[in-house]
Amino acid sequence: MEPLGIVLLVAVVLGLLALVFVERRCWDGLVPLATTPVSRGGHGAVVRTAAGPQKGEAFLSRRLARTFAVALALTALLVLLAVFVPALDLAGAAVPSLGALLVIAALTALGQEEGHAWRSFGWALGGYVLADAAVTALAMLLGAGGTALLNGIGMSAGAIGCALAVAVFVPQRTYLRQYEDGARSAVRVGAFSLVARALAAKLDAGFQAAPAEFEGALSHDFMRVVPRGRDE
Repeated sequence: MEPLGIVLLVAVVLGLLALVFVERRCWDGLVPLATTPVSRGGHGAVVRTAAGPQKGEAFLSRRLARTFAVALALTALLVLLAVFVPALDLAGAAVPSLGALLVIAALTALGQEEGHAWRSFGWALGGYVLADAAVTALAMLLGAGGTALLNGIGMSAGAIGCALAVAVFVPQRTYLRQYEDGARSAVRVGAFSLVARALAAKLDAGFQAAPAEFEGALSHDFMRVVPRGRDE
């Protein structure tokens, strides 16, 4: 495996592990697999939530336009270079690996404007890898021949998947969760994600929270528990 391929593989593994860890924190108290009962030292289920300051409220159409423009422009540029520059071979591993790294890095930077860097990176990476793998496998089943053609199809599919994932999932919503043992935790999640819907379903108009209680979620995605006994 070429050096760029090794770097990409390491990035994939680290990104997926980070995404799983962050998503586990977000689902804490909402589903059985992510809920530690009070009897076992956890906080139990989430009983109610309050909506906090919102980030990333830009229109989806604008986000899609930006992410697609950047991802497809970078991919098209690399494919054209591979066609006209003899040293760059689209049938090799270097061009597809470089394309993946550039698109994921660029879309992570765009997503960072509206969300957390690790969340942006996780969705960019996941969107690219899944779309690339799925469409390339389908192309092979349909009889698309030639490594260069398959690599070009995979790069294009990966760019589209990356753009969609970052545009749809990265914009953030902030919530304050209260658990059954009285503990509170601020969390920032993807605005259109399933966990956002689960948290929104537990919104309680009578649950009052001070702006300071949301600060932990705005600076990072990890749980910040407010000590019990704090005034609501």
